Amino acid sequence: MTNDEWATGKLKEEGVTADSVEFVSVPTAAFDTFAEARVISALARSRQVTGLVLVTSRHHTERVRISFSHFDADNAFECYLYGSEERAGFMELLRKI
Repeated sequence: MTNDEWATGKLKEEGVTADSVEFVSVPTAAFDTFAEARVISALARSRQVTGLVLVTSRHHTERVRISFSHFDADNAFECYLYGSEERAGFMELLRKI
């Protein structure tokens, strides 16, 4: 199962229909979270989206919050940030430092 299929299944469990979900490809960069925030924020602005639901691992939430707030200094959209229950292994956490 791909990450997109898994995410679609989890969202379906919460009542979100598959046709309401759009996966956005983000080019790989040295600072992935910052690049993702830049691309997704630009897309949200171009589509006049006023709210984003961001779900990430708990240990990534602060980095995601900082990255998205950089691209939303004028408060064009509201971000709802949730940390998942995913458990990270010690080695993964070390790689993130």
